[in-house]
Amino acid sequence: MSEQTWHEARLIPTSGISGAPEQERRATSALLAVLSIVPDYSKRFSVLWERQAARWLRT
Repeated sequence: MSEQTWHEARLIPTSGISGAPEQERRATSALLAVLSIVPDYSKRFSVLWERQAARWLRT
């Protein structure tokens, strides 16, 4: 197979995104996939999310 026939791999497919709802679904799917396989990132993300939630609850 020649190099011209290879396609670049993407974490979030960009072809066929029809609007904001579809973009949000794909971004959420990608985030959840990363959180499930990268423990250090998921721990840090959850700490930041808990801090933000605490701020929202105080107001």
